[in-house]
Amino acid sequence: MQISRSKNLFIFFLLLISFSISNLTLAAIKTQVIITNGATEAFRNKVGKNLSACINKLNVIAENPTKELKTCDVAEFCTFNGREKLVKLFNQARFYTYKKKIETSLIRLKTISGYEVRNIDIRVKLGNTEIDPDEDELENIVFIVDNEGKIEDVRSAMRRDAYDYIFNYGLEIENQERILKFLEDYRTYYINKEIEKIEKVFDDSARIIVGLRLKSVDDNLVKIKGKKKHKYYFEYIEKTKQEYIEKLKEVMKLNSFIKVSFDDITMKKIKGKEIYGITLLQSWHAEKYSDIGYLFIIIHCDNPQPIIFFRAFQDSLRIDEPMIDIEDFEIIN
Repeated sequence: MQISRSKNLFIFFLLLISFSISNLTLAAIKTQVIITNGATEAFRNKVGKNLSACINKLNVIAENPTKELKTCDVAEFCTFNGREKLVKLFNQARFYTYKKKIETSLIRLKTISGYEVRNIDIRVKLGNTEIDPDEDELENIVFIVDNEGKIEDVRSAMRRDAYDYIFNYGLEIENQERILKFLEDYRTYYINKEIEKIEKVFDDSARIIVGLRLKSVDDNLVKIKGKKKHKYYFEYIEKTKQEYIEKLKEVMKLNSFIKVSFDDITMKKIKGKEIYGITLLQSWHAEKYSDIGYLFIIIHCDNPQPIIFFRAFQDSLRIDEPMIDIEDFEIIN
């Protein structure tokens, strides 16, 4: 009887130790961010030390699925604006990393004062779930740091191939930065469920197409292989800006998380104008609904904040669906 009790206690303590180790995995990992290029060595070391400490703090909090990040948790690493943005993104995406060393560079920005720090690989944990590196998606974030090395902004980053595409397109560096920032901000607004910011990127008279539907022509039957079938055509489902925003508010209320990813970017510029047609393969994954399709937007980049004048989403599974392109439009002004 005594032996059995001792054995049970031994097993209990083994399980307790195992549980404690598994829950301390992230806390035990000390990630080091090493800045290898850009600015002075002293400033690189300062930024690297600050980002390392910040990421390690986020890792500890990410372990507890019910604990939210607060601004006081990251105040020492960020500016006032930066900690607000970091808290909002972290509490939606719950990102973390198992990497012990991250090597990256400082990129001096032309459009604003400060530097970008890219290629920060993270895992994104969606919803109120336990950390699972085998299931949690691999993503990338970008930090913007000010001239003091503090985090001023954080965004969900475009993938490396999209980044390279934009910067090899042949635009002036300011326009490259502006378009890249716009796309990353736009994606991050959806992840953060910042409806007021999404509303601001659309022109008040923007045309917004949310999909297509098939319409049958009842009085025009055609024979296919001896069988009568309806002839169909596509009809765009169009909404006003206000209708789109109101529907989006409902979607955000119903879903505890929304994850949006952009891939396969193509871009065309209207000659002589700062107007661009951009096509992206968009993956939408939310608590209650997921889809994938092609997002096409027309943006005007004359101002520091680009504005969307046209947006269309087309289901990628419709192989016979006509793809919308900027060449379908006549730009008058």
